[in-house]
Amino acid sequence: MPFPVEHLLEDREEPLCVDPQDLVSTALDLMSEYDYSQLPVVDEVGKPLGIVHHESILRALRNLDVPIERLRVGTAMAQIARADLYRSEDDLFDILERLWDTNAVLIVDGEERLIGIVTTYDALVYFRLRAEDILYVEDIEQMLRDLIRY
Repeated sequence: MPFPVEHLLEDREEPLCVDPQDLVSTALDLMSEYDYSQLPVVDEVGKPLGIVHHESILRALRNLDVPIERLRVGTAMAQIARADLYRSEDDLFDILERLWDTNAVLIVDGEERLIGIVTTYDALVYFRLRAEDILYVEDIEQMLRDLIRY
């Protein structure tokens, strides 16, 4: 497996999460402060329950008769499917298709506790850096060929 998901998690801090009992305003403040488009929602032992994002909050506000000041994360979160949970040893290419649909997948350990989140942005940055490296090697290779010819 050439591209394990763990490569995207290297040198990253523990994911920022919210509790289902937190107010949506708290989640929005964190999302704004850290420039995140979503936050994982975890239980008391760190197992993922869902993801809260702008769309899920707007959907909850539209469908429920609760003012935003009293809306809880657990009510506004999008439920996660089993398909949205991956392990660090899984192949990155396995999650790319899922990222088209969800924009984020959660990475869990053997006990299904959250250890990371991978977004479409993370995958884009990862492959951009790899592409740049390949282009640099290609440039060096071309320069060496030119030197050998002359």
